[in-house]
Amino acid sequence: MNNSAAIGYMILAAKRLGLDVETIKQLDRMMYDMMDVKSEEEAEEGISEVVNLYLTLAKHTRSRRMKVWLARKRRDQLIRRWGK
Repeated sequence: MNNSAAIGYMILAAKRLGLDVETIKQLDRMMYDMMDVKSEEEAEEGISEVVNLYLTLAKHTRSRRMKVWLARKRRDQLIRRWGK
């Protein structure tokens, strides 16, 4: 995935969440800034923190959908780290 696609997904998600246009513009600028100063590995560490938070929450939920989503995220994370 290239940077433009990643930012496009972020904009779609922000719109779905109902964020205002100014906030979306700030996110857009911040995404480009972060892509210039952070490596892909550092970005993956950021998502790892989110996945770990969800894993903690999943231990306390009975939601099958949440558990399936977390399992897929964990699998994708391992594939990125170790390859297929």
